[in-house]
Amino acid sequence: MVVIGIDGGLTGAIAFLHPDRAIVVDLPTVPLDVGGVVQRRVHGPALASIVRQFCPRGEPILAVVEDLATGGQGSMAQTNNSQYRTRGTIECALEMLGLEVKAVPPQRWKKMYGLVANRKSLSKPGKKDSLALARELYPALSQGELRLALHHNRAEAALIAHWARKVLA
Repeated sequence: MVVIGIDGGLTGAIAFLHPDRAIVVDLPTVPLDVGGVVQRRVHGPALASIVRQFCPRGEPILAVVEDLATGGQGSMAQTNNSQYRTRGTIECALEMLGLEVKAVPPQRWKKMYGLVANRKSLSKPGKKDSLALARELYPALSQGELRLALHHNRAEAALIAHWARKVLA
């Protein structure tokens, strides 16, 4: 079974966990031809092509996308609209490939790894912690796809897929 984990967003990523390897790539985006805070959007056809590239036909696939935060006003509303547009594009691309898409709230998958803030801790786990954990779980990715601090979204995609493999598969 191939498990897909997706950290949605315009700087998001998609992870593919095969029984013998892990692959993580950035979500493909294209420029928007409008002004405003949001300048790019996820490119659905390119996303579908990436999924087909890393998921052989006939192979069972479990696809999980991180659920969205809600709320926001003003410029936050534009960001929220972008998040919903991104989520819709991701779901549509995967559904067009015949895949069922499951959503998981960030607090749920992060809890398994101890990446949620608690009252006893003075520090809140962050992107560095996600990156360190993903590098530990997938050392083959640490010198490539997860080598830089800015690869924290790739790390979270891998952690979402890892969570899905442990909890849902």
